[in-house]
Amino acid sequence: MKKVKLLILILLSVVCCLSSGSSFAADVKIVGRQLYVNGKLFTVRGVNYGYTPVGGGYRTYDWTIHPENYKKDFVLIKAMGANTIRLHSIPADNAVLDAAYEAGLYVIITASVDWNKNFNDQSARDKVITDFSVLVNRWKNHPALLMWLVGNEINFHTTSLSNWYSLVNECARTAHEIEGANFHPVTTAEANITNLANPANRSDDTNMPDLDLWATQVYMAATTGFRNMFGDYAARSAKPLIITEFGCDAFDSRPTELKENQAAQAQTLGDELTIIDQNLSAVNPDNCCVGAAIFQWADDWSKNFAQNGYNNAVHDTSGDWEDDAYYDANGGNNMNEEWWGLVAITPGTDDKTPRTAYYTVQSLWGPNTVGAASTARSLQTEITNYPNPFKPGDMSTTIVFTVAPQSAVTVKIYDIMGNLVKVLLQSRAGDGFTEYKVKWDGLGYDSKAVANGVYICYVEAAGPSGTDVKYRKILVLK
Repeated sequence: MKKVKLLILILLSVVCCLSSGSSFAADVKIVGRQLYVNGKLFTVRGVNYGYTPVGGGYRTYDWTIHPENYKKDFVLIKAMGANTIRLHSIPADNAVLDAAYEAGLYVIITASVDWNKNFNDQSARDKVITDFSVLVNRWKNHPALLMWLVGNEINFHTTSLSNWYSLVNECARTAHEIEGANFHPVTTAEANITNLANPANRSDDTNMPDLDLWATQVYMAATTGFRNMFGDYAARSAKPLIITEFGCDAFDSRPTELKENQAAQAQTLGDELTIIDQNLSAVNPDNCCVGAAIFQWADDWSKNFAQNGYNNAVHDTSGDWEDDAYYDANGGNNMNEEWWGLVAITPGTDDKTPRTAYYTVQSLWGPNTVGAASTARSLQTEITNYPNPFKPGDMSTTIVFTVAPQSAVTVKIYDIMGNLVKVLLQSRAGDGFTEYKVKWDGLGYDSKAVANGVYICYVEAAGPSGTDVKYRKILVLK
């Protein structure tokens, strides 16, 4: 009897805590140089997502209206060990973020800004802030949202840096005001670190108090410059740093080669990720880096620009720009915009084929790597479910969590009074870390839809390291 009363008290406590918020948004916080999500240290292991099929138009093909394709991609991305995607295209409805959340992926939303604007002009500034405010109001409560990113490499194009940075700070302040105390962090993507945290252009911490962290996009390969970048940045700013683009294309531009080189791409990416791991603040709070997003998920044949007459049916190899920091530097354009994918696209389809680099990333981001899973806990993650609320009969909700190897798993649904509604799962995990996706259709043991109200999902994982129990509120609305 005492056990039943204790369970009821626990359930009521969980409900009170969870009901205190007005949304299901993730709790994302910057503490010092560390990133926390729902109270847990978090390292961004991400990819820049988006694709254009062979023959699709550059910046005209809309991948967001093809869930049959991006849902398959999200499963592959999660299986690689990633926990985040960065979106350059803003979806028109909830479907993309819903699918990301269901796959266990957080989302960095990029607010596009025209780099040709005069950022000293008040009307231009007001337009940027208004557009960003609309974006924040649209997505602020979605549980997949991780952070906002305002503008992409504007510093590489604008001649009015100080005006741009003051605008970024104003955007960050506006987002904080809209979201309130539980705001999502705001950043901006810089080309390299040359201009950021620099008093000369008023991008230092004193002049940008509202910006939560800096983001940089670096194409240096694993050179001394890449390795030294973290120390150079940390000496300038107390804010965390996230790398929102880095990587290596899969085409070898050396005149003696001129062919796909998966091994070199994988080696370069592996070296870069190793350096990033050595600078993670989740490992050492004195470090500055909260993670990185690889550029990019899939090859994009539409990026041949004028070199190949915009022929999107041809996988261009002429090179788009020069970077002498890479292995295939040859005095010419060795960077091939169409070959950056961790996966290749099959012509005539939307099928993706993982390259060697995909498996290299998987080996570094998989279980028991820096900032990843540990057998010290039986229940590895928080419990999530989506959609929430949901309507029984018309849909089901999917309960997602991960357990350590050889854990005995039990999933039950209780009503608010502590009465057992249904046992959804009793299982034992295998020899690896196992992600469970358990569906509940909103029916009880009598096969009838439950009444409107709050229900508690109880998850127990009993493994070699002990037994963990966690709870999740699920709202049923007919």
